[in-house]
Amino acid sequence: MANATDSKWSPQPGSQELRTPPHNDEAERSLLGSIFLDNRVLDEVSSLVQPEDFYRESHRHIFRAILALHSRGDVVDVITLADYLQAEQLLDAIGGPNFLARLSQDVPSAAHVTYYATIVSRKASLRNFITTAHALVDECYNDVTDFEAFMDTAESKLFAITQAGVKKNYSTMREVIKEAFAQIEALYQKAEQVTGVPSGFIDLDEITAGWQPSDLIILAARPAMGKCLSASARVLLANGDYPTIEELFLRGHASPVTLTNALRLEETQACGFLDDGLKPVWRVTTRLGRQLEATQIHPLLTLDGWSSLGNLAPGNRIALPRELSFFGSSQLAPEHITLLAALVTGATLRAEDEHFAREFGLWGCTPTELCLPDEVMTLRREQLAQLLSRLLAHAGELRQGEQDEPSFVFTTASVRLAEQVSHLLLRFGVIASIHRGERGIGHTLRVSLGASLQALAREVGIHEASDKVLEVLSSASAQDEEEIPQEIWAHITQRSGLEPAVVLERAGLDARLAERALTRAQLERIAHTLQNPGLMVVANAQVIWDEIVSIESLGLRQVYDISIPETHNFVANDVCVHNTALTLNMVAHAAIERKVPVAFFSLEMANVQLAIRMLCSEARVDQGKLRTGRMSEQEWARLIKAAGTLSDAPIFLDDTPALPLMEFRSKVRLLKAEQDIGIIFIDYLQLMKARGANIGSREQEISEISRNLKGIAKELNVPVIALAQLNRGVESRADKRPMNSDLRESGAIEQDADIISFIYRDEVYNPESEDKGIAEIILGKHRNGSLGTVRLRFFGQYTRFDNLAPDMEGAGGNAGF
Repeated sequence: MANATDSKWSPQPGSQELRTPPHNDEAERSLLGSIFLDNRVLDEVSSLVQPEDFYRESHRHIFRAILALHSRGDVVDVITLADYLQAEQLLDAIGGPNFLARLSQDVPSAAHVTYYATIVSRKASLRNFITTAHALVDECYNDVTDFEAFMDTAESKLFAITQAGVKKNYSTMREVIKEAFAQIEALYQKAEQVTGVPSGFIDLDEITAGWQPSDLIILAARPAMGKCLSASARVLLANGDYPTIEELFLRGHASPVTLTNALRLEETQACGFLDDGLKPVWRVTTRLGRQLEATQIHPLLTLDGWSSLGNLAPGNRIALPRELSFFGSSQLAPEHITLLAALVTGATLRAEDEHFAREFGLWGCTPTELCLPDEVMTLRREQLAQLLSRLLAHAGELRQGEQDEPSFVFTTASVRLAEQVSHLLLRFGVIASIHRGERGIGHTLRVSLGASLQALAREVGIHEASDKVLEVLSSASAQDEEEIPQEIWAHITQRSGLEPAVVLERAGLDARLAERALTRAQLERIAHTLQNPGLMVVANAQVIWDEIVSIESLGLRQVYDISIPETHNFVANDVCVHNTALTLNMVAHAAIERKVPVAFFSLEMANVQLAIRMLCSEARVDQGKLRTGRMSEQEWARLIKAAGTLSDAPIFLDDTPALPLMEFRSKVRLLKAEQDIGIIFIDYLQLMKARGANIGSREQEISEISRNLKGIAKELNVPVIALAQLNRGVESRADKRPMNSDLRESGAIEQDADIISFIYRDEVYNPESEDKGIAEIILGKHRNGSLGTVRLRFFGQYTRFDNLAPDMEGAGGNAGF
């Protein structure tokens, strides 16, 4: 047997090994370079590696500097790191800026950072083992007086090395009991029923005792909660395309036209397409003949702001675009434009034209079925003008009214063609009214407003004798522009505090105008006089205000909706239509009333829009009035007070779209460290993204997201409230109240959540419901408490939920919990 002293692993006392200790320079450099590429990996890396784990001293200096920059919230890159190391007089010691630059270039991706960190950590453990082993060998050569104590120390040191970097994930019952009893004692001292973060709703807090630390709470509802259009509604896109809303749902992407807060029309991007199943639908018809089929809760724009169709009646006025100057880039041969115009207006088909008619779906159509093919909608501006000019030449004529009021009339047997021509004329600023014939026969378009007649002749062309055209246009130029509804006077007097006669006198206008509607030019003059920007917005708005003449029930229809960020509206059937309020009320209560720092992640709505909604809710001001500036002095005062209150509230907003899960984790950890946030809100869960592109199915991705949200709640010891969408299963039941199985895309949400709650409003499904203005919050799962239903008051104009007054409770009350 060889002598122990001959072994290369048994150095003599005081001897030094000449071999290089275990390390991996490439792994250390790759780890540092990965951090340069993506700072977000630091949260994972810092739990695996410490500065002392790097073998190279220069690498240790760099990693310490990285941690220092990250801890104070700075970006870590070559420039910031070089600046920090220079201040610490370490830049030259690590190799200068060029060495840092090489580190950032050596790694193509940060995808394998965990692998690099593991290598560095293991090499460090091996070096620690060698160091400890050498020390123990030295002690063995010395006189060990207490053998048992030596063996215990040796075992302890070696065990400490094997556990290095291993996070303790368990606690003894003694530790847990001690912590639990401390909490119980604190609760006893407080003697309060609400022990978590209060929701602000008395009956809900009675069940939950407030939102508890480390809980994941899901708040789910059907998309749009009933704000939908029938499948046949046509949506104008910025490229001129005019598909049905059902076609857009199947496409899954679109750039619709939206109305801004300044009442200007512009392009936007849809962020969601929603199939809301079968719902009761009503058809609203306006004086100009526009028709829209929508659910009763779908909002339309009035002078007083967005109002649900169910709250409107004949005689009310709603906003319609006054010009839709959106065109495509496609084109047809000139001879095809001429032929198409002839065919759809009932011209006799020639044998040589049969192929063309078949190509555009016109072969075999009856006069009532004739219409323009969809491809026409994306034609270039000049070709659309040519097509309209020829259509009007075939089936239109100038007319002189009984009082010498000129108009241009287009006649067709097809109501679809009448609607199409009306829409295409609107692209050139020509407003035409649609008059549907009795029993669906003999539909006419009429252009009578002076400005529209002039635009028709200028932009499209009228094929009549030139002297008659000039005579008509001369007469038309004296006609008034479209009028602002007389209801505007209520806003003028309310905002100015002056009687109409005084306002008109100051503006230099006829006092008799107080008894009638104003033209746009007259309102603009008044707005200048009063220096009122809100009135100026209305005067220069790209909308007209058309009167509703009828609202009729159509029964159940398939309906869809589109989610539009920020403005939340789009143009459908040439009408302006509108498309998560409970959480915002909870945010305000926690931050304002209880001073709990709140983090709110909005993946759908911009921060400014969130702030506007919270201002309206807190001040109890109609959002429509705020957008147009038509508020009373009392409302302005409430708004100013609410702005001051919210400005001082510890609320932290983040509107990053499609927020990646890893980025979310980094952000909430930083917010917890810097602001000590006490609750997290996410709107909404299905818009988040998991970390990997190859995560698998959407259900698997949602499962990973929900597990991670629960993990964050436990790690930071704060409640996490995530909004979630429900699937369509709820629509197929007689009782539309949602249940746990309706959670969309993943059953894992139900498994991970501590509380699952649902929002239900009966009036969405039953317009004649006795519970109008009432919302139910249904607790479908409560891991640590009872289930139940809470009834709240809902104010749609403020987007606000409130506790239900006792006198509003029905016999059922809050039964069920």
